[in-house]
Parts: sequence; structure tokens; C-alpha cells
Amino acid sequence: HKRTETISWLMANGGSPSLEVVNEEGFTPLTLSARKGLLGTFQEVLSHMQSVSWTFGDLKMAKYSLAQIDTFRIQEYALHQRPGWMSMVEIVVAHEVEEFASNDVFNRLIMEKWERFGRRHHLMFGILPFVFRLILVSFYLYFSCFLTRSQEEYFRNNGEHVWEGTDRSVGPTFDEFKFSLEGKMLTERWVRND
Repeated sequence: HKRTETISWLMANGGSPSLEVVNEEGFTPLTLSARKGLLGTFQEVLSHMQSVSWTFGDLKMAKYSLAQIDTFRIQEYALHQRPGWMSMVEIVVAHEVEEFASNDVFNRLIMEKWERFGRRHHLMFGILPFVFRLILVSFYLYFSCFLTRSQEEYFRNNGEHVWEGTDRSVGPTFDEFKFSLEGKMLTERWVRND
């Protein structure tokens, strides 16, 4: 906990295999530092998980394994076979760890995932179905209001009407309907009552 010099000493003295060890709560050193929001510890552990491809003076090219960082699963990787395993990204998002909002590794990974998968998924399964439902509801409301208004105007202009085959008149408010013995409404044609 916040003892980066201890981590450096352990890694210098053969402690690299301990980066894969899982505690009782299912956290590795990297995922535990992410869960607790300890950026310094996270950077220290991550620096010991890198493999340097090349160096040129003060510059170096380092690669990081995404096995504990990203949300993908590898079938042969022992950590990914554990029930309830969560990667660093899953932990930060699920527990809303604010300290990682400014972390470069986390932000680059999230932006890369958004550009490759998230934007298209959000459009296809979020925005497009919403717009389609909105159009359907708008058409339904427009036509139901339009038909009701046109029928009320027809009644006002032409007086009272009766259902064909009945002897009861239907007023302009549509509050009386004649039903047959089978429970079905009789014909819906309007006939002028002269």
C-alpha cells in the first residue's frame, strides 16, 4: 500500500512471479492498486510488467501485456479462468475509480475501444432503436389525433349518426356503442340519419 520502493526491491530480487498471484478477494497487485485508486503503485507495478523492445539514449519502446488490463479473455491464461475475474478496466469502470480519469494508459485504452467497438455498438443498439421507436410513436400519435379530430368534425358538420343495423344513435362524443350478442362491434360504416 503506497510503498513503491518495496515493490521495486521485490522485483529486483526475483519477485516477478508474484505479479500473477491472486489474493482472497480475487485481485492481483495490479488490479488491487486499480481498485484502491493508487496511481503511483499502479504505475510501479505496470512498469515491472513491461518488456522493453528497444532503447536509444533516453528513449525506450516498451510493450505491456494487456492480460490484466483489458477486458478480453484468453482461454489458456489461468487468471481468466477464475470465476469472477475482473480486469483493471472493468474494475475502474465498475467501481468508478476517479483517480484513473487522468491516467494516460487507461484513457488511451478506453479511446481505442470506443473508436473500434463502442461507437458502432452505441449507434446500432442505442441510438437507432430509440430513433425508430420515436418515429413510430410520433406517427401513432399524429394519426390517432388526426383521425379523432376528423371524425369529430364530421359529426359536428353532419349531425347525429347511427350505427348501421341498430336503432340507437351515437352522439358526437362516441360514448355509446352498440355491440352484438357475440361481443363483436357491428359494422363501422356511418349512415346518415335522415
